[in-house]
Amino acid sequence: MYQTLHETIQVIALFSQGNCTPKKYLWRGRTFFIDQITLKSDVKDGGVKWRYFSVVANDSNVYRLSWNLDSLEWFVEEVWID
Repeated sequence: MYQTLHETIQVIALFSQGNCTPKKYLWRGRTFFIDQITLKSDVKDGGVKWRYFSVVANDSNVYRLSWNLDSLEWFVEEVWID
């Protein structure tokens, strides 16, 4: 089941040919290396544009990251807990 968090994170991403690919992020003092992006989707919530990524990180857990395309802030939204 997913545990909801919505905590601010710092992200290092690759920008290439108009695409943004997150590579690693810092959360709670720990660096997470993204091994795989399993889903990417764009959502408009009111007037705010968001991009969501479901990722598999270095500890083999699944995380849902969000990127506010207006403010350019990143968040870890959810983590999958067995």
